[in-house]
Amino acid sequence: MIINFEVYKHNPIDHMDEVTAFLGISPYSPQARKSVEALKIVNPTQNKLPHLMAETEKLLDEFYEPYNYQLAEMVGDKSYRFRRLDRH
Repeated sequence: MIINFEVYKHNPIDHMDEVTAFLGISPYSPQARKSVEALKIVNPTQNKLPHLMAETEKLLDEFYEPYNYQLAEMVGDKSYRFRRLDRH
């Protein structure tokens, strides 16, 4: 199972239901669901990392693009076909 974090972060409960079903374990109890819904996703390093140089970002995009497309085809999810440059 592969979970796309960009999609997961917008609806973690639905994704966790998929994970528990995939693993064959009991779904979250109503109380556990409320606890998960109350959590906030935090990236403590988000503002501490230096920005990539535009040339580096382009190089990485071009290098990983065919692999992203292969992954998208393998898992049947076009959201993996992203390019960082598409986000600017």
